[in-house]
Amino acid sequence: MYDDGADATHPDLRDGFVPQLARNWFTMATNCVHTARAQFHGTATAGLVVARGGNGVGMVGAAPQARWAGQVIFDAAGNLPETEQLARAFGHAADQAWVQNHSWSNADLDFLYATPVEHVALSNALHVARGGLGIPMVRSAGNTRTKSWFGARGVGDANLDAFANAPGAITVAGLIAISPGQVYGT
Repeated sequence: MYDDGADATHPDLRDGFVPQLARNWFTMATNCVHTARAQFHGTATAGLVVARGGNGVGMVGAAPQARWAGQVIFDAAGNLPETEQLARAFGHAADQAWVQNHSWSNADLDFLYATPVEHVALSNALHVARGGLGIPMVRSAGNTRTKSWFGARGVGDANLDAFANAPGAITVAGLIAISPGQVYGT
């Protein structure tokens, strides 16, 4: 889970957590603790994927028996790590990771470029890691395509994100199903 961290002690997450693979790419600490109290996105995303069922808490994730490790790639201000650290993050534990989930995307109106170093690291993870099999990389298409948190349209457009458009990346969007007659959003 490449995000703002995750609460590895959460009852739905703790049983599948692999602490030796966790990393904070700002401090290099071997944990995935959120860098700010108000952060929760990584924990919520981890729950969607790996939450254990049958414990009377929360929900069941899509892969409840999967093992996971958190990768902190956002600091408390929402910044990504420096180029070299982000590049290293893409290849971290490449022989042990079967899937990388990157639930982050471009949050700007301008194109988000990958530096040459990041591009090579991303390509290596996607095509060379795991003995040439590559690591399937699931990327977020964004949370704000129609209307951003700040009212601007077009923010979060996956077409403006070099990481989401990397050859081999699996960029996905979400869909909220509602009952007829319900109104969602404005």
